[in-house]
Formats: sequence, C-alpha cells, structure tokens
Amino acid sequence: MQSTFALLLVFVVSVIVLQVRNAMPRRWIGANLALVVGLAAYVALVTVGPSTASLGGLRIQVRDAEDRRVRRDREPRGSGVGCHALQHAAVTGRRAPPDSPR
Repeated sequence: MQSTFALLLVFVVSVIVLQVRNAMPRRWIGANLALVVGLAAYVALVTVGPSTASLGGLRIQVRDAEDRRVRRDREPRGSGVGCHALQHAAVTGRRAPPDSPR
C-alpha cells in the first residue's frame, strides 16, 4: 500500500512538471501541488510514523481517516470535475439531467 501511494506521488509530480512546461492554468497546478503535499504527508506518516501495531499509531491512523472523511463530507456535491455527471452516466447509461451540478 505504501508503494502505491509513493508511485501516485511520483505520477502527480510528473504531471505537474508537464503542466508547467505546457503553461497550463495555475489553478490546475495549484490543485496538483495541494495533492502532492497531502500525499507526501500521508506517505511520510505511513512510512516513518508509528505502526498500527501500537495503540498510539492506531489512534493516529484512525484519526487521519476520520478527518479525511469529514472533509470529504463537507465538500459541496459535484465539486469534483464532473463527478456527479460521470456517476449518473455510468449508473443509468444516459447523460445527467441539466439541473445537476457539473
């Protein structure tokens, strides 16, 4: 699992390099930089942090997972890039209705 997130971190950094070289909008680069910071913190926590075999390490891992869930639940629906429309299309096989967030 650690290697998966480490590889994802490498992938996002390479995407950022390509975005900078191709003069992509700064908000995209900023979003990917925020993702890199979060992934780097998570990889550091999992790799160097306390083990889940100890009570303290288990508490940190559970608190981190709960914090991420609360943050995700507080996001407005459809804040992802077309997530709602893609989910609707995948489930129903049709385009999302016009009043759905995009």
